Amino acid sequence: MRRVGKVRGMTRRLLASVVALLLVACGTAPGVRTERADQAPPRPPTDGGSAVPSSQPTTETADTGESGDTGDTGDGVGDVLFPDLGNPGLDVLHYDVDLSYDSITDTIEGMVGLDAALTTDRTEITLDAIGLATSEVTVDGRTARAVTDGPELRITLPEPASAGDEIRIEVAYRAATAERSSAIGLPNGWFNTIGGSYVLNEPDGARTWMPCNDHPSDKATYTFTISVPRGVTAVANGALIEQRAEGTRDVWVWQEQRPMATYLILLLTGDYEVVESTGPGGLPLVSAILRRDRAEMQPFLDVTPEMIEFFEELFGDYPLDGYGIAITDSFGGLAMETQGRSLFSRDDFSDGGLGPGQQLLLAHELAHQWFGDAVTPARWQDIWLNESFATYGQWLWMENIRFAEIDEEAQLALDGRPPGSSADPGVEEMFGYNSYDRGRRRGARTTAHHRRRGLLPAAAAVGGREQRRLAHHHRLHRTRRGSGR
Repeated sequence: MRRVGKVRGMTRRLLASVVALLLVACGTAPGVRTERADQAPPRPPTDGGSAVPSSQPTTETADTGESGDTGDTGDGVGDVLFPDLGNPGLDVLHYDVDLSYDSITDTIEGMVGLDAALTTDRTEITLDAIGLATSEVTVDGRTARAVTDGPELRITLPEPASAGDEIRIEVAYRAATAERSSAIGLPNGWFNTIGGSYVLNEPDGARTWMPCNDHPSDKATYTFTISVPRGVTAVANGALIEQRAEGTRDVWVWQEQRPMATYLILLLTGDYEVVESTGPGGLPLVSAILRRDRAEMQPFLDVTPEMIEFFEELFGDYPLDGYGIAITDSFGGLAMETQGRSLFSRDDFSDGGLGPGQQLLLAHELAHQWFGDAVTPARWQDIWLNESFATYGQWLWMENIRFAEIDEEAQLALDGRPPGSSADPGVEEMFGYNSYDRGRRRGARTTAHHRRRGLLPAAAAVGGREQRRLAHHHRLHRTRRGSGR
């Protein structure tokens, strides 16, 4: 280990630059799930088959807006920052995401199936969907009328349904794969790369490539069936269930059995090697590394079990079924706590060095698996509960490896605090200083003071207590089916 005194100047400069990257690139990140906050088509792929029927689209475009116009207001579930996100009366239980990706034409086509429960009596439902060319919609196997209405796909049920009813919705569609602008000022959605693609969904990007209930208050389980050209790897959340050849294509099937918000979806395609190992207590570790970078990325795979063990001593047992890292060929600064397999940019790790910048990024996204992924805010204005505790966890790790000291970091956070509120940010402030540094500063200084006196474990005062409070609060609303698995 390096002594703090010898790396202080260099570390301070590196940490400042990496924190700046986090403020730009990192979003928030299954055990407990909550009720909602409020009760021309592209060219088809040319290199393989498709799950989309070849018939003409059966959906219409309403006069109130064009498909893909994010300026229109959807129904929404009452989120203050994103009023058009979410779908009233709908509780999605499971998604079947069955897609075929064509990297030559940059298109996807396929079907998304949703098993959902109704929370109110409904004659119609809506799904968040932008820029999707829908060809067929069915409800419980019966054709349903669907209208593209601004940022919503408005579906008329074949017959009225009552609160408590469970229904199966299937949407066949095509879409051009391209990132789109978001209200936070950064692009999100589906990103095409030279060798493949990746998705970045926080806070509202999932709806640009799949119909969904795109709000963090509605968590569901997932099965991803992704068809790609032969020799290409497709990676998603959860465990790899199957990999098979179909004609000139390969099909990869991944299953996430823990409830997950749509913004935490991981979906990569490209020349990846899936690397499997075992973490503390036999925890499955499954990572995705670009083949050309396999040797350089080994140090980051090697440090992951140590980080997990460190955070388990502070926050409790790792809360998901597995972990890993995915390093994609994106722009530098990408860091996202995609559930169970955090996403990073190769530009930030390409030299293979495990310096302060890489340590900070890895620790931050891992801490999110406790704060943001396993326990998820029910509304976007509470984003600080994700980011401040993940940033505090990053502090703890950096002090553990003697790259920083918590009391100094806390004082710097206090001194640099700008005006504004952690608990009530505007859209443009969601991923700003007050969501990351101001919130962590409150708990960290007190905890560091007590920890030096041997009175408390670090996370007992802040991380553990806050996670328990959030979990209790969410259970009062609703405990998700299967959340204990």
